[in-house]
Amino acid sequence: MNIENIKNEEWLEIIKNCKELDLSSFSFKILLGQLKTKIEISGDDDTLNNAIKELKSYIMKYNKLPNLQNDLNKIFNIKQ
Repeated sequence: MNIENIKNEEWLEIIKNCKELDLSSFSFKILLGQLKTKIEISGDDDTLNNAIKELKSYIMKYNKLPNLQNDLNKIFNIKQ
């Protein structure tokens, strides 16, 4: 999966709806919750762009973790 091909709007939907996602990666849950809070407090464009950058950076760094891979597959409906 190439995360650069995913539109910013999709990343924002993931962040905004993180409580509804059934995630197995605890650190991913925490990150999404923190990013959602930042966006709710200050919803300006810089905050939104920084949240997306932080999320992409996290995924690129930890994409080999099985729980994160499973969560991403669920989110993007990728069949294994």
